[in-house]
Amino acid sequence: MLKIISIDVGTTKIKGAMISIDEHGDGKPAIIESVDADQYVVRVTPEAHENSPNYILDTMKKIIAHFTRVHGKPDALSFSSYLFTMTLADDRGEYISNVITWLDERPKKILDEIKPYAKEIYRRTGVPPIYIYSLPKILYLRRYNPELLKRARYFLDSKSMITLHFLGYPITDYSTASGTYQMLNISKVWWDDLALQLAGIDEKMLPELAEGDHVEYVRSSIAREIGIEEKTPLVLSLYDGGSMIYALTGRSPGIGVVNLGTSAMIRVVHDKPIVDDADKMRFNAYYFYKRTWIPGGSTNNAGIALEYATKLLNMEGPSAFELLYKLKVEDLTSRKPRPYVLPLLYPERIPFIGKDLGMSIIGIKTFNCTATDILISTLEGIIILLWLFADAMKENSIDFKEVRAGGSITKIPLTLEILAGVLNRPVSSLDTPHISHIGNSAMALDALDPKEGAKFRKSIEAMATNNTIKPNANLVELYNSLKPIVRRYLELLYGP
Repeated sequence: MLKIISIDVGTTKIKGAMISIDEHGDGKPAIIESVDADQYVVRVTPEAHENSPNYILDTMKKIIAHFTRVHGKPDALSFSSYLFTMTLADDRGEYISNVITWLDERPKKILDEIKPYAKEIYRRTGVPPIYIYSLPKILYLRRYNPELLKRARYFLDSKSMITLHFLGYPITDYSTASGTYQMLNISKVWWDDLALQLAGIDEKMLPELAEGDHVEYVRSSIAREIGIEEKTPLVLSLYDGGSMIYALTGRSPGIGVVNLGTSAMIRVVHDKPIVDDADKMRFNAYYFYKRTWIPGGSTNNAGIALEYATKLLNMEGPSAFELLYKLKVEDLTSRKPRPYVLPLLYPERIPFIGKDLGMSIIGIKTFNCTATDILISTLEGIIILLWLFADAMKENSIDFKEVRAGGSITKIPLTLEILAGVLNRPVSSLDTPHISHIGNSAMALDALDPKEGAKFRKSIEAMATNNTIKPNANLVELYNSLKPIVRRYLELLYGP
């Protein structure tokens, strides 16, 4: 029996799981125990959104120590972590800043410095000129806090912030670097000279780079502190969304992966680093793993917008979601008139969204429009945002034959029906809330025992395709009529 401890550090939660794999059986994973802890948010100004690196590390170590004490020592550790963060460390390896997250809006002030180079940076790095990446964060500090910048020896993403502590030096995987810095050239799969020049830093100030299956060993002092064996392997794994993609696809092409949680994403594994027309930049492209890339896009406004809609309608708590759980396909096709909800509650990371107007509800009538209709339209609006990325990718010959979905919103049965109808593709889901942990475990097995890794992925494939929803013809027709209307409203109200 192999035991793996997976840690997934996210925007709102730090999650841990002890997973067992019976190498003498079918290789199917079993979650022995899982725990979650809330992130600790630091707001030094109203626009700021930071996390504490020491809190993250202490929480991770407490989770690992707990699992080890209760369930025995693990055979391996595997970590995934969130994108779009930056932490500074000095030449002694001590953190001199908090973790600046993607919700921190201060770097918006310096985007004018990047815009003259935006098209070329997009072609090279695959990411558009928006404020969430490390490059604008560095430029912001250069303008507004140069003294802090002078003290910095390392500019760390979330993964290398963690490895600096656990290993004694900073190393990150390519997927986390690609999705975080806006400084990784996705064709060369190395740091980009133009981006480094704009940032005013060199490669020595950035972490080492490796594939997700790279194995290191935890420092002896840390191993003793958390109660594991000194030579316990630590597998780098991928960024949090990447570990989910790996769990659901195993790097297989032609599969669209959707995550519908607090935020939402759609991505496709591809064998080439394809980007959009640089005049449009409608989707981004990250390096993934072993010479594959994951073009796609994300929206900040998914579960967070749906939750707000329930509060707005005075339907807080389980009652609203119980109502959504009871709805059927007929409730979608029979609703008239229907409001349109553009769920852009919080500032967006979508390149073609230029204005921060907040959420819009359009077309409410005094007859036959209920709170339920608005909730359904909010859910539809979230998924239509993802369709915009899929449509842009299709124009660039990036397509998929099926969709595999995860995230908290997919637990609402109607979600998969809407997703299948909007994308006009069969949709399946993995019936577990621990998809990132499954991906981390798969990566650990691939690194340490490829034969077991192959058996593990085969069992996951069977689980992922066990629950498939085919597109409903009536819904496909309905959403084919709605999608251009929603696109037009977005262009008119939110366009650059």
